[in-house]
Amino acid sequence: MRDVHEIVAFTRVAELGSFTSAAAEMKISTSAVSRYVSNLEQRLGVKLIARSTRRLMVTEVGREFLGKIRDPLHALEQATTFAANFDASMTGTLRIHSSLGVGQRLVSKAARTFAKRHPGVTVKLEIGTELPNLIGEGYDAGITVRNSTDVTDKSTRLITLAPIKYLVCASQDYVRSRGRPESIDDLHQHNCLIHHSVRGPYDWRFKEGGKERVVKIKGNFETNDSIILQDAARDGIGIARLPDYAISEDLATGALVVLFDSLISWGDVIAAIVSAGKQPTRVDEFIDFLMGYVSTHTEL
Repeated sequence: MRDVHEIVAFTRVAELGSFTSAAAEMKISTSAVSRYVSNLEQRLGVKLIARSTRRLMVTEVGREFLGKIRDPLHALEQATTFAANFDASMTGTLRIHSSLGVGQRLVSKAARTFAKRHPGVTVKLEIGTELPNLIGEGYDAGITVRNSTDVTDKSTRLITLAPIKYLVCASQDYVRSRGRPESIDDLHQHNCLIHHSVRGPYDWRFKEGGKERVVKIKGNFETNDSIILQDAARDGIGIARLPDYAISEDLATGALVVLFDSLISWGDVIAAIVSAGKQPTRVDEFIDFLMGYVSTHTEL
């Protein structure tokens, strides 16, 4: 960058015909401008500007040098302006990673809507079981389900998008064939579908009368995938414990009905993990959009 400052100083002096005018435009001292030009002349081994007490004159080699650097310097100024304004514009690539369940059900739809609204942004969404090293692998944000007490390392920060509410649901076919449980104690008599990858898969925690109650459940279908679990409930196999963000459409269409809504959620939240530093506008806009999108799909 030292070379660039020297070249800019020479260019402004040559075009304005004055060290003082060049210094005022560059917002530095006249002595600094003079030093930049002298350093440039010393490195090139030629005299670019002939100085006297009354006037200065650009030498022949100085005029040739000025003609050759004018266009590249203008291009450099344009590139610098572009880079400085790039993060403030709704352009560029947005790389998002999301965990499976929330990614397939919620984030994918939100990302598609965001891409449609902002055609200048290229959205790259990857969905996987494990959250990668976001900063190290070049992601702008990671969307996942976390406990509200989780902390991140110093290079990232966690933004809570919405708390998760879990609901006990079944299909109307199941309710017609097996009956509707009147209380949580009746769950012992029903076929409960089990997500064995979550915390406490066989212990469903409820709040009744201000107190916590744990109901031990059993059933003939288990899986480690929440989408398969929801499909099994929709097929009438049994009763499932499902997150609110996953079932809003099924409740609206009647594919599932809520049996109990007093489950305790373990403090789980839908969260975005981003860099701890300043974010490009496209990242901030996406997180704000996603927060609004999530809230409309979790308020049941």
